[in-house]
Amino acid sequence: MKTLLHIKKFAIVASIVGAAFALTPSASSAGCYSDPSYRTASPTYRNVVTWRVQRQPVEVYRTCYDHCGRPYRVKQVIYVSVRVPVTQYVRTGY
Repeated sequence: MKTLLHIKKFAIVASIVGAAFALTPSASSAGCYSDPSYRTASPTYRNVVTWRVQRQPVEVYRTCYDHCGRPYRVKQVIYVSVRVPVTQYVRTGY
């Protein structure tokens, strides 16, 4: 007896859901989807490595001489140009 009630409830729910899907407009009936120039593919991205030049500080020790000719060490900061790789995501598909 209980199985018969479950079958009836399932049939009622299935018919309601089927009617709801039958009454909703499909994607093929919409105007923009029937246009042949409309593309459904999503854009793709890929990694592109570019190079940028940056100036980075470097500490250097130099030997200098005083007025009497005695050596002493001096720490100097110089800047060196270094090429640095930069990864970018570029859109490839449209």
